[in-house]
Amino acid sequence: MLTSGDFTIKLPRFDYVVQHNDYSGSFGAFRYKMYPDKKDEDNIIVAAVYRDRCYELEKEEGRVEEAQFPYSDEGVDQAEEWIMEKYKAFAAS
Repeated sequence: MLTSGDFTIKLPRFDYVVQHNDYSGSFGAFRYKMYPDKKDEDNIIVAAVYRDRCYELEKEEGRVEEAQFPYSDEGVDQAEEWIMEKYKAFAAS
């Protein structure tokens, strides 16, 4: 779990991801999503979305940043750190 000001990120652990579940959250207009890579089961994908619209619409507009992390508890920790970095950049703008 990571915290910056009022924003706290705590993604579900590995057992949640192993079951091929998607997870999404938001803080104001900042939105994020974590989901398993269905083509490569060694990775999860994390997407950070910066608008007040759904992931699918933002992806169509090319406004979604994504990153891949290992399919493990350590990978989920790295994903939390990445989302926190994206949130801090979003909050600073």
